[in-house]
Parts: sequence; C-alpha cells; structure tokens
Amino acid sequence: MALPVIVMGAAGRMGAILARLVEEADDLTLAAVLERPEAEGRLAGFAAAGVLISSDIRSVLPKCPGAVIIDFTAPEASMLNARAAAENGNPIIIGTTGFSEEQIAE
Repeated sequence: MALPVIVMGAAGRMGAILARLVEEADDLTLAAVLERPEAEGRLAGFAAAGVLISSDIRSVLPKCPGAVIIDFTAPEASMLNARAAAENGNPIIIGTTGFSEEQIAE
C-alpha cells in the first residue's frame, strides 16, 4: 500500500519538484496539493490524476487521514501547517528556512 503524501506550495519551485517525485514513486501516492488561492489555478493538471487541490490545509487533512505533509513554503505558512498537522495527527516534514526565534521556540 502506497503512503499518501500532501505537498504544500505545489506550484512553487520546490513544491513542483516534490509533487512530481511523489507521483513517480512506486511506494507513495500524491493525495493532495496545496497552494495560495491566487496560484491554485496552476495546479489544475493534478485534477485529472484524481489529486485533491486546495488552498486550505484544514479542509484537506480530514480527507487525507495519516497522509504525510511535505512543506517547503514560508515560515508563516509552515507554522500554520504544523499546527494543523498536530491537531489532525498528520506527520509533517518541514524544509522551510528563515524561521524567527519565536517561531522556532513554538
């Protein structure tokens, strides 16, 4: 059984690469891709493959229980995503840089 993965910022440079790598992996399945509302249209190609597309992590996580979230976005977005992941019990991998001392402490 393939591990479901959610890629945050999937229209960005890192997110697009990660989404493509997940799609190509035999032991992973791309469950959802997320992007800011203004860039969400750039993810339309994923819909044909049955991938959930959204800009709202809180609405996606109940539909993807146990999915691993991969986040290479911005510190503010990563903090929101980490909180949502903790609330829903989803594991999260954060590759974002540039966190403030306060964000790191949280």
